[in-house]
Amino acid sequence: MIVRIPTLLFFLFAFSLLRGQIIVPPADAIWSAEAVSRLHFDPDCGSMRPVEAIPLKVQQPRAMAASPSPFTDALTAHIRSGNWPAYSPQRYQPIPHDKAMQLFVRTDSIISFDPETYEESITVVQTDLLSGCEDFLVRQLWSYSDADGFSAQAVAIAPVLPGPEESAYAPVWFALPEAKARYNEPTHRRVTQATLLQYALPEQQMQDLSGSLPDFKRNLLQQFQEGQITGYRRDRSRIPASEIEGIFNATDTIFTIDPETYTENFEVVEREFRSEDVTAFLAEQAWYFEPRSGRLQCELLRFAPARPVVDEFGTLRYFEPLFYWQRR
Repeated sequence: MIVRIPTLLFFLFAFSLLRGQIIVPPADAIWSAEAVSRLHFDPDCGSMRPVEAIPLKVQQPRAMAASPSPFTDALTAHIRSGNWPAYSPQRYQPIPHDKAMQLFVRTDSIISFDPETYEESITVVQTDLLSGCEDFLVRQLWSYSDADGFSAQAVAIAPVLPGPEESAYAPVWFALPEAKARYNEPTHRRVTQATLLQYALPEQQMQDLSGSLPDFKRNLLQQFQEGQITGYRRDRSRIPASEIEGIFNATDTIFTIDPETYTENFEVVEREFRSEDVTAFLAEQAWYFEPRSGRLQCELLRFAPARPVVDEFGTLRYFEPLFYWQRR
């Protein structure tokens, strides 16, 4: 069969674009899910974002004019280059690069009035929204297998733009090249940006591809209780076997005041940590960007099943980890 070069290039482009739309789990995966997270890759101490970014490697072309957000600058520069295929978030239709870039341009008309001549003039002003982008939506493939444990792979990225009334939206997605193991280290000479991200991933942001999330969580906790999985604390110290049972069964003292008699009451409650209580996962990932090939990929270093902790008004305060799984 003879395939003409233009036809072959079309199929290569279609395949790279298709990868940003359809996520195929590994063949040996016991559990897999598509996760969409809102992330930022540069430190921002004054921000209340629920993502902590710690730089691992920073290389900038102009050291005398250093940017406070080099990772974001590198990503937006590659988006402008057109090397990542673009597609719409609604129907996953391909979008030409020039059309995709137009979605990041806002055009405003300013009407001015000359008080002497009483003439009106209209000035058209265009604003580059991509230059002010700070956050990105990232599609990832999360999976677990007996051979590799937990893993995550970045599949597509979308710049988040500000919308009306403090809302946000992502007008276009960009498919990412397939990850390569040799770029998963900040010491690689082609990796110019590397950062460590810590964030929570609620189940609402995950689409279970295997259809076995309840069973997976139950088996995960059971293996931890039976010592088949080594658990670690937040400070990376190992959880001894003598403390495992106390993690699942804890005693809490609840303090209440009767509004009529102003009597103080203390109630001891036995709390049992079950798999149904796990509604989020805490992640610690190393992200690497190699601009020459456009590879943006992540390595899942730590992973924790967690339960929500709410205040007396039912407002979520934080997610409490049960234990951490980590790569050795």
